[in-house]
Amino acid sequence: MEKKVQDKGVCCHEKWVKSVLALLLLVFSAASFSAEVQEYDRLLQYRKVPGSTGCAAVLPDGEFLYTIGYAGLTVYRISEPQNPSRISELRAVRNGRQMVKYGNYLYITARNFGLWIVDVTHPEAPRIARRYDTVELATGVAAAGKLLFIAQRGYGVQILSIANPTDPEHLAQLLTDEAQSVACRGNLLYIGDWGSGRLTIADISDPRTPKLLSRTSLDGCGDGVAPEGTLCYVSTGHHSRRGSPEERFGRGHGVEVFDVSNPVRPRKIGAVKFPRSYDLGADFWNVNISGKYLLASDSRNGLFLLDISAPHAPKCLGRVLLAGEGWKKGSDGSVRRIPDSVSWAAPGNGVIYVTGSQSGLYTVAFPQIRLRKPLSHPDFQVPEKKTVECPGFVRYDFGGMVRRIAPLGSDAAYVACSGKGIRLVRISGNRIREAAAYPVECAYDVAVRNGFLYSLENIGTLAVYRIGRKGTLMPVGRCSLPNEILFSFMLSSDGRFAVCRGYGKLHFFDISNPASPRQVFTHASGAILYSDTLPERDYKGVFPVNCHFAGIFWYDLSGEKPRCLGKIPGKKSGQMNGLTLVGSRFLLPTNRGNLFILNPLDRSSESDSEGVSVPNSRIAGIPSFDGKSTLVFSERRNGVIHAFDVSDLRNIRPIPARSFRLPGIISDRVVFSGGRMMIPAGHAGVLLEKQP
Repeated sequence: MEKKVQDKGVCCHEKWVKSVLALLLLVFSAASFSAEVQEYDRLLQYRKVPGSTGCAAVLPDGEFLYTIGYAGLTVYRISEPQNPSRISELRAVRNGRQMVKYGNYLYITARNFGLWIVDVTHPEAPRIARRYDTVELATGVAAAGKLLFIAQRGYGVQILSIANPTDPEHLAQLLTDEAQSVACRGNLLYIGDWGSGRLTIADISDPRTPKLLSRTSLDGCGDGVAPEGTLCYVSTGHHSRRGSPEERFGRGHGVEVFDVSNPVRPRKIGAVKFPRSYDLGADFWNVNISGKYLLASDSRNGLFLLDISAPHAPKCLGRVLLAGEGWKKGSDGSVRRIPDSVSWAAPGNGVIYVTGSQSGLYTVAFPQIRLRKPLSHPDFQVPEKKTVECPGFVRYDFGGMVRRIAPLGSDAAYVACSGKGIRLVRISGNRIREAAAYPVECAYDVAVRNGFLYSLENIGTLAVYRIGRKGTLMPVGRCSLPNEILFSFMLSSDGRFAVCRGYGKLHFFDISNPASPRQVFTHASGAILYSDTLPERDYKGVFPVNCHFAGIFWYDLSGEKPRCLGKIPGKKSGQMNGLTLVGSRFLLPTNRGNLFILNPLDRSSESDSEGVSVPNSRIAGIPSFDGKSTLVFSERRNGVIHAFDVSDLRNIRPIPARSFRLPGIISDRVVFSGGRMMIPAGHAGVLLEKQP
């Protein structure tokens, strides 16, 4: 009995001690957080580099420094680290987002422009070696062991071999949630997934078959990643994932620290939160490390200089706020001065280089920091390319990325092969034979109409060719937009207009005179047009476009000039879903996996659209109609092809025998040739449905 009482007393004493320790820990944590917040008010002095303009990233390299942005590449000499001296520019390198230097080349991601490869053997005279067309919007980039890793949002990370520095070879597509930034250490790839808010880690020991190891949740949207030894630092932004909507709003900004010694189960060991902030147009956050210092670029929030000597408790030493250096236009056209977005920061010798996305390059004196030496990495062993097996299909590989196909009768087709140009193929039974090649820098889409081939190619160019005997092509006319990439298009039923999908706009060209196409109308919905959200054809001049979160927009081509008819507001469909015309109705997959049936003659409100579900089927992707009774959806991201019988739109039935899963393949919009499916299969080439 006495022993029980003593045990009880000891137990009570232990509980009391634990309670006191917990209280002290809580007080200490609160005091630390309070001090941390106060440090945010310690503003570091900065100086703008004269003549610099808005830039997205900065890269110091030895005695040179490179900046990129919408307006191009600029090279500085940094013999005096705090006084960069501009020595050259390359304005043709548009829309740069991130960059990495490997050997004598800069690899610059440029969103819709893909990847710029710039030879900087002579920094005083940089030159474009090539522009490489990526699978989707090229955003983040890293290099190691003669490999290049390109983060491409919803399409994950594209892995390229750069054994030949100016002719990258596609090795694999690693699908993740929404890859924004990427870093490589050893055989591991670290990825900041944006919308889902995750740190994703993959094993790339075999670069042709990368394997996902883990996905770890973050308290905000994920972006910049900085692996360091057994740790990984991740930058986050936008909204927190905890609390009520009001509590979450704008509170996702900060840096989180993970122990990744076991990459299968990363463990969060520390974090720091930055002040509440939200700006949808400025949604990029990055981290860069030099010794015990971490530079956290946090857009409108500025730059935070952190001491990471104790990784579990990063300490803010100061902040750079580019107050009044940015601007925003109001709906009335007025301009309001605001803090510019800090898009990147990099350490130099005794200086921090900071980029303002609108305003330019800045220096911040900080004697303790040093330029980090480039990391060395042994070359990866890349296995021989394996033959891609696609049961049910004949495959032809051009050695490049196939984006689109335009049938020419029932026994031939033109193929838009990205950097491999335009190819003409002949079809005989279950055999594909290449008949001709027409080199262009980059071919995005092709269409045949009334004896002409229309092509979207190079930078913003709509080209027209006359089709001669045996399918030969003779240039007839062209029109170019210098600051745009045109990815896909629709030709109007009456042959007067070409509607072309750009990055965030639709561009309408008058093609009534094929020798002289001209732009006559442009319209922006406010949404980025990530995928092919146009139908293949209009109905009596009217057609809709899926602008995902901005709604469904209607356009009319029946008049003298194209015009926008209005929209069905709200997010009705995902950004990777397209439309097609079946009879007199347009079909669009919904967010729920059903189908909207849209009436082009009655567009007044959402209630005019009807939803149709297909039992045991979730419909998604880019649709194609064969003109008879078969409707096919291509999920470009996943390589999934679903076929349906739409003889009766009230009773849509799956066709299992013509539905396929094509692992590792980026499948674009299906076309029909002689009743058979032809699939543009990205780096797998062209797939032709076999005859029975």
